[in-house]
Amino acid sequence: MKNNKEKICLLILILIPILFICYRIFITHSKNSATLNNHYINYENKEYKENTNIPINNELSNEKFVNEEKSFKSNEENFSKDNIEKEEYIDEVVDNEVEVIDNKISESNSIKILSIDSYITEVSTIDYKIKKGDTISQILREFESTCNYKTGYKYLKLLNPNIDLNEVEIDTIIKIPYDTFYSGKLYLIKNGDTWYKLIKENYPDYNVDNFSKFLIDINDLPNSDLPLGENIFLPKI
Repeated sequence: MKNNKEKICLLILILIPILFICYRIFITHSKNSATLNNHYINYENKEYKENTNIPINNELSNEKFVNEEKSFKSNEENFSKDNIEKEEYIDEVVDNEVEVIDNKISESNSIKILSIDSYITEVSTIDYKIKKGDTISQILREFESTCNYKTGYKYLKLLNPNIDLNEVEIDTIIKIPYDTFYSGKLYLIKNGDTWYKLIKENYPDYNVDNFSKFLIDINDLPNSDLPLGENIFLPKI
């Protein structure tokens, strides 16, 4: 009986270290397994996050591409719009230039010219019979309010080329531009006057160069200079 107790005690003493060692092994194994599982889970989470970043990056990339495409389309539309506006503006400018040229051509074609010969042949006159005591200066004095003597004499000379006005005989018939003398006007030349200004204000339908020569001729002026402070005759045409 005593021997059996001793055997049991000895067996217990042997089993206790064995159980303790088994327990330690079990604990260590559990910790290692948990660590491995955590590593595995962390790895899977990390891989998942990296994988999920890919679509996000792709989405960002796609969004950037869409924005760039929209920007390109917008620029393209603006470029097309600008080109259309520029083309319309160029067409408008060209049309305006053509219109201006046409107006100038039309204006140039509408400008009238007048020669002294053609004018004299169309001037209406009356026949006046010279009587005793008549002189040319006396006759022209009647029209001095509208036509100066020098110009009146030039008219009579042009209308009566075969008559010597300095020695007019009695009963000589001369042509007098009665209506022309009275319908015209005297204009006093002042500072700032030019042929261009004078003609544009009084004869806008006529060519300036041509009509200035006509006025110089009909007024019997010595040159093309406007006689400052003197009257010149402006006929009604």
